[in-house]
Amino acid sequence: MVTRPAITPGNLRAMEDALTSLGRAGFPPGTAPDILYSAIGFVVGHVAIQVASGRGQEPDPSLLSAGLTPGEFPLLSVAVAAGRELVTRFGFALDAMLSGFETARRPGGA
Repeated sequence: MVTRPAITPGNLRAMEDALTSLGRAGFPPGTAPDILYSAIGFVVGHVAIQVASGRGQEPDPSLLSAGLTPGEFPLLSVAVAAGRELVTRFGFALDAMLSGFETARRPGGA
């Protein structure tokens, strides 16, 4: 799925249905595909990264922090020490995307 297009009748129907829903929600026809591709790309990319890094397991913080010295990498050291979970990062980014998409909605669309 990540390495080749998944163009099947079922996927085309799902895309058409999603574009219909976005249109009904007030997103213009030229913007709806951008929203759909952005959301799909984000989710598929996030899953691909999880699979590549150990099937969704949290990375071992000691591996990342082993090469970090607060003097050389102060911001990265604080970020690693905070230990945010992947699901928290995913939720934050998804919320930000959805908030941004809202600005693309045409007036009075819902």
